[in-house]
Amino acid sequence: MAKEQMKPDAADMRAYWEEPVEYTAPLLGPDRDRSILVSVNGETIRLMRGVRVRIKRKFVHALENAGRQEMAAYNAKLSAQRAGSRAIANL
Repeated sequence: MAKEQMKPDAADMRAYWEEPVEYTAPLLGPDRDRSILVSVNGETIRLMRGVRVRIKRKFVHALENAGRQEMAAYNAKLSAQRAGSRAIANL
């Protein structure tokens, strides 16, 4: 089997998630706080918004996932508001 087709082992996966990558936290957040606290598996870091930093990939993944969840919640809220407006209009 070619090396590219082999499944990565646990050590490779740990190294991947621990690898430092560049990240800039968005300036505007839900609470407009200048810092963000991120925890992954008991390891916690604090980031300043708008400042480019090198952090472990696992923290970037957690932040991106939180952003997707926030957007999904926002879209669900908008959908519920539209449905409520349509129901009122149909009375």
